[in-house]
Amino acid sequence: MIDLPHVDYVYRHEGTRRSRLVVALSQTARPVFQRRSFDSPFLSVYEPGPTTYFMRSADEAASQLVHWIRARNVSELSFIGGSKGGTGALLWASLVARSAPEVLVTALAFSPRTALLPYDESVPFAGYHALMRRAETEPDLAADLARHGRIRVPDLDNLFARLVYPAKAPDESAQARRVLGPRVELQPLPIRQHSTMFPFSADMSDRAQAAKQVDKLLRAGERNNDLATALDGSSREQLIDEYHALGAQPSLRELLESVESSHPGRARTRVSPGSGTMLETHARIGVGRRLRDVAAALNPL
Repeated sequence: MIDLPHVDYVYRHEGTRRSRLVVALSQTARPVFQRRSFDSPFLSVYEPGPTTYFMRSADEAASQLVHWIRARNVSELSFIGGSKGGTGALLWASLVARSAPEVLVTALAFSPRTALLPYDESVPFAGYHALMRRAETEPDLAADLARHGRIRVPDLDNLFARLVYPAKAPDESAQARRVLGPRVELQPLPIRQHSTMFPFSADMSDRAQAAKQVDKLLRAGERNNDLATALDGSSREQLIDEYHALGAQPSLRELLESVESSHPGRARTRVSPGSGTMLETHARIGVGRRLRDVAAALNPL
């Protein structure tokens, strides 16, 4: 169907919104959201080998995706991803939006790393350091990193992105803030955990549900070294307390639809981002007063 280099994917043709395509970029070596519906055709993309944060041949992948959506009259394209997948969501959305100005492109990125370069020895994730070592011996990969290793969200009329990040984690807050611009909205969560997609997967106001989801997260950490590192040695009870304190949040589908409705290119019918969260936007978006001071208060540096 689509010739996407260096990645694999699973495609589902479903839903009522057939002119829209949702593209999920996975933070693991397998597809995500296989049991979740976004009421539209859905493409789950994953890197089966060592991660490149979806930077390997990203330009070619974007070109192939643009060709594919144009052949199918797709008018709306929404990217979603967490961690490495969040980095990929921002990058691919930016590349596709530039190549296809007729398509309304949105990105929802959870805890993305927006600056892979220059090399940062303090990054806690083994996958990042392995990528930097590979780039020393793989010229094509090094070239891709040189082009895209510092994510920028361009000021394009057809592009809009929201970043969800842990406001109590200074480095992750800095990674989110460095891309704040005319086409970016920031949604800080008052937590320190890297897994910011997690609170939108179940009703966190129900402690039993929060505990059930934390157990899933801990089991996933047993299979994924980077995820285990992200948990930062937190105990099960600490994780439950932190996520439970967030209360009820929108579902991932509702959250993605809120990003789409926030797009400056469409009528602004907004969906609440959820209790316990604030939105910070660049002044040129024109959605009301700036909340930079609120986000800064949540994230003491």
